[in-house]
Amino acid sequence: MKSINELTDEWLNFLQKKQDKDALNLYCESIIPCLMPQLKGNFQATYGQSTKYNCLISLLGFTPETPILAYQFCEPDIFTVIHTKETAYLLDTVVCYSKVPQYAFFHEEFR
Repeated sequence: MKSINELTDEWLNFLQKKQDKDALNLYCESIIPCLMPQLKGNFQATYGQSTKYNCLISLLGFTPETPILAYQFCEPDIFTVIHTKETAYLLDTVVCYSKVPQYAFFHEEFR
C-alpha cells in the first residue's frame, strides 16, 4: 500500500497533466480511504462522539471532492447536495464515488 505522500504526489501529477478523471479516481478510491481512519479517529478523540449523522447538507462546487469526502466522513442516513445549474452534471459523480444509496440522496439547485 502506498503512503499518503506517494498518493498525494501521484494525484498532483495527474492534476498538473490535466488528467482530471485519473486524479478524481485516485483521490476517491485511494486517498480518501487512506485518510478516513485518521480523520474519524481525530474527530472522535476531540469531540467524544461518532462521525455518524442523520442528515448532511453539502455544497457542490466545480469539483465533486468535497461532498464525496463529507459523505464518507459522516455516513449520513440522508445526504442532500446543493448545486448550481452549471455543476449539476457532477451529481452522478458524487453519487458514484461517495457510494451513497440512491434512496438516501437528494439534491437541490441553488439559483
